[in-house]
Amino acid sequence: MHMQLLHNNKVVIFDRTDFGSSNLSLPQGKCRYNDEAIKVDCTAHSILYNVATNTYRPLMVQTDVWCSSGAVNSNGTLIQTGGYHDGERKIRLFSPCNDKETCDWTELQQNLTVKRWYSTDHILPDGRIMIMGGRSAYSYEFFPQNSNTNYVFHLPFLKETTDPKEENNLYPFLYLLPDGNVYIFANQRSIVLDYTKIELLESFQ
Repeated sequence: MHMQLLHNNKVVIFDRTDFGSSNLSLPQGKCRYNDEAIKVDCTAHSILYNVATNTYRPLMVQTDVWCSSGAVNSNGTLIQTGGYHDGERKIRLFSPCNDKETCDWTELQQNLTVKRWYSTDHILPDGRIMIMGGRSAYSYEFFPQNSNTNYVFHLPFLKETTDPKEENNLYPFLYLLPDGNVYIFANQRSIVLDYTKIELLESFQ
């Protein structure tokens, strides 16, 4: 289960789509098709909760968000990436709206460079999102991409901190430092990365 408080005092809540129907129907006959677990699913796996009024309405996620990752950009849009099954390379956006509008999830045609399940997202000073790691994904990438970042950046540290059969470096911890570099903690080790120069600055054990 994921939750994100938005700048308009609403909370978007969402969960996996492959584990059965929910108890909340999607409006106006909306349905998801070709799901690997439920061939036709007309129930909601996401809601928008209004904190002030204690009310909610159903939202429609189009692919599986189980153990995906996200970050909020400078204009308040939630960017949610990766997931499970049909969602493992997806990029989804949720832009907050007022009570009279019916904003919903938008799924981009653009995909992540590699499959990411249990990865971590972090906003950077230039507005891009760094998307780090995931199950058997020993790399990071950026969204949105530009001419210098339209590919995956391999990070041996992520593979080095994976114990066989333990998978104990999922959802690595990322912190943007005051100097603009990124502190990364996974398993029992950590590093400081200059992502602009792709340079490892410090290592801690």
